[in-house]
Amino acid sequence: SVFLTAQRLLEGAMAQTQMAFELRMLREKLLFRIDRDGGLMSARQATVALGGVDGGWGSSITFRALDADEANTITLETPERRLAATRELATPWLGSGQSRLADSRPFRWQPASGVIEVDANVELVVGGRTYGERQSILSQVMSP
Repeated sequence: SVFLTAQRLLEGAMAQTQMAFELRMLREKLLFRIDRDGGLMSARQATVALGGVDGGWGSSITFRALDADEANTITLETPERRLAATRELATPWLGSGQSRLADSRPFRWQPASGVIEVDANVELVVGGRTYGERQSILSQVMSP
């Protein structure tokens, strides 16, 4: 019916808006503000390492920020499929929101170019239907 079609269109539009907003927040948190020492943009290249690697992609990434005393590890928690860090501003900080990551290994480290890639494909379940948004977050590590 027309009413059901309109309801699904509205539901889809609201889900897309919610996911776009949450992806923007996740991007800002990952790149600049995981904890008081910063995010992936302030990582030292020599300290970046992936965990749970399969096919070049990992389920966790460890790095140390320029001014940090200790390393920070970002892990994809299962079964919730939300990110969590060993050192965050608040709990949950990275994993807040309604969306969840679609992939089980969202991190890739390319040491030759110094690029960290986060495959931020998110899903949002509304009324038994799953909506998705695809995005990749890139960070160029400049510090050795």
